[in-house]
Amino acid sequence: MMRPMKLAGSELMFGEGSLAYIKTIKAKKVSIVIGGHSMEKSGMLAKVEGYFKETGAETMVIRGVEPDPSFETVLRGRNEMLEFEPDLIVGLGGGSAMDAAKAMWAFYEYPDVTFEDLCIPFNFPELRTKAKFAAIPSTSGTATEVTAFSVITDYNTGIKYPLADFNITPDVAIVDPPRKGLDGTTIDSLVKMNPERIVYVSCDPATLARDCAVLNERGYGVEVVQPVDMFPQTTHVETVVLMSKVR
Repeated sequence: MMRPMKLAGSELMFGEGSLAYIKTIKAKKVSIVIGGHSMEKSGMLAKVEGYFKETGAETMVIRGVEPDPSFETVLRGRNEMLEFEPDLIVGLGGGSAMDAAKAMWAFYEYPDVTFEDLCIPFNFPELRTKAKFAAIPSTSGTATEVTAFSVITDYNTGIKYPLADFNITPDVAIVDPPRKGLDGTTIDSLVKMNPERIVYVSCDPATLARDCAVLNERGYGVEVVQPVDMFPQTTHVETVVLMSKVR
């Protein structure tokens, strides 16, 4: 069951069926940024493109983001976006693909801005003049889908540069977590974003109880627990939990 959550002005969709939320996103042209071949081999890319095409949107894919995305890759992606002119940019995959997509987005909107300018913390120009941004992670742990950060590598010097600005917080983050629940890094990032409420949708009561206990220690109390029988005549159950900040 898909449920929304607000994070610093952005929207986080998580739970089973979350990807279907794509069909509610209004976009005409979508640039999808991926890393290697895992998103294609797993069928995730085809599924995401299929949902967008159901809405009538045209898609294009920017491939080949390295594990540590380079400035050169970011500029290549920017150039492809300038030619395609998307009104929505999607980072799909692990943290590297999403980090690269964030940087490509900034350079797409402002082609003449310098890398040195963006390296100054919270010095980004106002984004969303050409496109919005959505993050769809395939892993739990990087949490870049809910943060205002991106890390780009200069391979000439070997230095990794953090880009930091609330402008690059995604407009929409779509998270479909595994049965193992939330990674500790993801919980840290959620708490740092300081949402008033958290809606947790889980298909494993054991990991749900574990994560709720951790969130409780971090200042969130359980208000409502609602089991949902999505798998009749089996031992499996989906559970929706509403947690709120403890005053």
